[in-house]
Amino acid sequence: MGGDWWGGVEFESEEDSVDWTLEDDCGGDGSSSGRALRVVVRKASPIAGAVQWWAAAFKGEAEVNTTTLPGRGLRMASGNKQVGGQGAQDAWMEAQRLFALKVQEQRAQDPVVVDLEDSDSDCC
Repeated sequence: MGGDWWGGVEFESEEDSVDWTLEDDCGGDGSSSGRALRVVVRKASPIAGAVQWWAAAFKGEAEVNTTTLPGRGLRMASGNKQVGGQGAQDAWMEAQRLFALKVQEQRAQDPVVVDLEDSDSDCC
């Protein structure tokens, strides 16, 4: 096993860079198929708390379509409906469209004039 990780990996310190265990590997039917090496690493995330979905463990390996994995998706505010894949992309695009409209509406409003010369208050 070797190669470059598919995505970025974070290490808190040199000592705990990778956590691994050797485990009995049980098949889906409960039969033993030997031993398995379980490797645990922390994926680097550009956004704190965001979940990163890798299509493979290492670059160059066969990739899976992560949008079809169980549990993949997000909750939408409207109706708390579960969406994933293209639905998540559509929700993101709609949120960006609504944000852009809100910015346009605010720019279209008359500016608020604040008179800083009148200092009747006790402030500053």
